[in-house]
Amino acid sequence: AITREVVKNMTTALFPLDVQWNDLDYMDAKRDFTFNKDGFRDMPDMVNDFHHDGRRYVMIVDPGISSASPPGSYRPYDEGLKRGVFILNATGQPLIGRVWPGPTAFPDFTNPETHLWWYDMVKDFHDKV
Repeated sequence: AITREVVKNMTTALFPLDVQWNDLDYMDAKRDFTFNKDGFRDMPDMVNDFHHDGRRYVMIVDPGISSASPPGSYRPYDEGLKRGVFILNATGQPLIGRVWPGPTAFPDFTNPETHLWWYDMVKDFHDKV
């Protein structure tokens, strides 16, 4: 991944580097809680290597959840629907807007269940990387 190359170059140049971050390039189709298996196929190993070297890794995560994937193929959206965590429109359906991944649903963080769902999604992704 290009991120490894950046860290290598910074280290070679003796540039102080204790944290590396990524914007949404690491994501698969710009969807939260996924990683791009082409450009970031070794992401779990990369993160472990950073930690081993005393570095931290920070990635962008925003609360816009893609609603464009086929049912059953994107757990954050499927589980969010099942648990009723999204802001609803006047017809009682998830309010859909457009953000980086395209059609997007927005979690209602005033709903206590949303906090539990968000925790579960973050934990599952953290366990993978």
